[in-house]
Amino acid sequence: MDGRIDVTTLLFLVLAVVIFLKLRSVLGRRTGHEQNRLERYKAQQEASQRNGKLAAQDKVVTLPRREREDAEVRPAAERQAEVDGEQRVKEYAAGNGAITQGLIDIVRADASFDPNHFLQGARVAYEIIVTAFAEGNRRTL
Repeated sequence: MDGRIDVTTLLFLVLAVVIFLKLRSVLGRRTGHEQNRLERYKAQQEASQRNGKLAAQDKVVTLPRREREDAEVRPAAERQAEVDGEQRVKEYAAGNGAITQGLIDIVRADASFDPNHFLQGARVAYEIIVTAFAEGNRRTL
């Protein structure tokens, strides 16, 4: 630095000042309508609460409920298969009670659930996802 100012430094200095002034003129400027917007929003919230609706409830879509079948008496073979399934999944929980209970609930809901088959499928899916991400393949993702 010998104390000289070259043309590029001067050009960048002027450019920085212009950008700063433009941003300052646009950002943070009050237009006078901020309070009106806030008051309108509060009034809408209060009106919707008075009408018995929650604020965002109009955006919620309720799905039709599935009718549950009455609890039927299951045959003994089905109950035995469920008990076998529960014993099978207890091996995969590694002593964790919450995981054991979750797996038992899954087996009760679907007696054909097989942890080995599930883990193999999860490994394949993970491999596909990681490979597609590494390749940048959005279509596969």
